Amino acid sequence: MISDEELIAAIDRIGMTPDGEMLYLYLQKRLTRVLHTVEPGALQTENGVRILASDLMGFLSAGLNEAYAGARSDRIVTFKLPERVEQRGPGTAAEFFAAERRRITGEQRGSNKPEPFDRSGTG
Repeated sequence: MISDEELIAAIDRIGMTPDGEMLYLYLQKRLTRVLHTVEPGALQTENGVRILASDLMGFLSAGLNEAYAGARSDRIVTFKLPERVEQRGPGTAAEFFAAERRRITGEQRGSNKPEPFDRSGTG
């Protein structure tokens, strides 16, 4: 019978190869994907897949670290964005809501000055 240690050692050896790095990236995608279904039991199934992916990534990481021991020790294995994603719209929540209010009411920026307080008491 094959022991768990032998199986983990085999996964570790796979992690030392370029294919092991690709497998690691695939597992990372599975671990971080967003579930887009409402089928009964889908969440439990997806959770099981994520647990398996997480466990395998842990076993593969030892091999990846060994394979790149001569390189940077803090090397990150992850997907690279093809291009920079530019921020759209205002940066803060206050700026967002101010822009939305202007868009809805048609106000120009800076035109929504508060009216002076009527101290006469007549209204």
